[in-house]
Amino acid sequence: LIGTVVATDVDIDTQLEYSLLSSNDLFEIDPFTGKIFLIQNLDYESDKEHIVHIQVTDGDNTSSATLRIIVVDVNDNAPQFEQQFYLINIVKNIELDSVIAKIHASDPDTGLAGTIRYELVLDNQKYFRINPESGDLLINGKLEDQSTYYLMIHAFDQGKPVQSSAVAVQINVGIDDYNRKPIQFTNESFNFTIPENIHPYIEFGKVTLIDELPVCTSLRIQNFEFSNIFGISRDGSIFLKYPVDAEFKSDYEFLVEASSPYATYNSSVKVYVKVMDLNDNAPYFIEKMDEITISEGMIINEVLGRFVAVDNDSDDNGRISYQVLSGNNYGIFNLNSSSGVLYLEKNIDIEEMNFNDALDNLLIAAIDNGIPSRLNWTSVRINFNSNFSSATAPFFIVSQYERSIFENLPKGSIVLHSKAVNKLGLPGDNWIY
Repeated sequence: LIGTVVATDVDIDTQLEYSLLSSNDLFEIDPFTGKIFLIQNLDYESDKEHIVHIQVTDGDNTSSATLRIIVVDVNDNAPQFEQQFYLINIVKNIELDSVIAKIHASDPDTGLAGTIRYELVLDNQKYFRINPESGDLLINGKLEDQSTYYLMIHAFDQGKPVQSSAVAVQINVGIDDYNRKPIQFTNESFNFTIPENIHPYIEFGKVTLIDELPVCTSLRIQNFEFSNIFGISRDGSIFLKYPVDAEFKSDYEFLVEASSPYATYNSSVKVYVKVMDLNDNAPYFIEKMDEITISEGMIINEVLGRFVAVDNDSDDNGRISYQVLSGNNYGIFNLNSSSGVLYLEKNIDIEEMNFNDALDNLLIAAIDNGIPSRLNWTSVRINFNSNFSSATAPFFIVSQYERSIFENLPKGSIVLHSKAVNKLGLPGDNWIY
């Protein structure tokens, strides 16, 4: 349970019904209690806040509100090293305190949960040490020539509970006779298209390298911002780490680097990822029109009002058409399907209209052009100004009144209530009986 929204209605005996106009399939609302529930896990690193549009209706009138949900970060990510394995080649007789490599890990969490400290396993501290804050790896003792050392370095964040990860490091001293080879990608760039509802950690594409690679070739996404969103495996398979939303960002461009300490040169390639928009948002009206009044003297094609809805999707999924669902029984109104402008279609003849039908609420739908389409609706009350010249003359509903009274009825007692109305069925304010 996220929380509860409460609406009030001054009318009595009304049942309010709540609905979400936009929730990104993360939240749902109990239509009768207004309780809002979380139906999917939230991720602070992906979206730090969510805007939810809420609508409430009593069947005739609607009202809307905006709810802002702020996501609080928790320490749910462990530090990740830039490389899956570090291979370092150094010359013999290297001086003490020399920096031989910079070990770096990143953590997408914030605050202390994203602050990293590095530690070296105790067995290796005789020959090497690491700066706990910067990750600089330094010489701490005399090394033997033509030898290889193996280290294990840990990265700890400062969150609660603490998250950590480790990486292996191989250090070769005075060994320089490797069979070096270049690294090359098979393409100048790679292009992938994915739907916005693709699940994380599902491979959607692959970058490929020319055969006969140097040993210890590794791949990584260079751009730190996008390395939090996308991941790459050792074989070049690319996948999402977190969900994406085409409404927020639909095009991504980043570099993938292939490197090896044994390569004559490393290489990088551009990767383009286009996120296809799905019709996952329904239109919603941004303003509520409560009523429209039809007055004497209005002419055909006179503008009565305009309905405006928006849709967060793009292209056809976000292109809205307007339609009258009900309430236009006599063809009085004409709604422009593209602009949402409502016009008076014809002169009103009260004589031929059933007044009760004519006062039905006008129900307007905003429908997107996605497949399948999504819609939302709003209702507006139609009022007829009672001062129509053809309908203002009063008359009695019955031709005569008849009432029996007792002979001892006191003077001043009310015998009956007479009532006159006009042709609209309404009494006049200034009539004299």
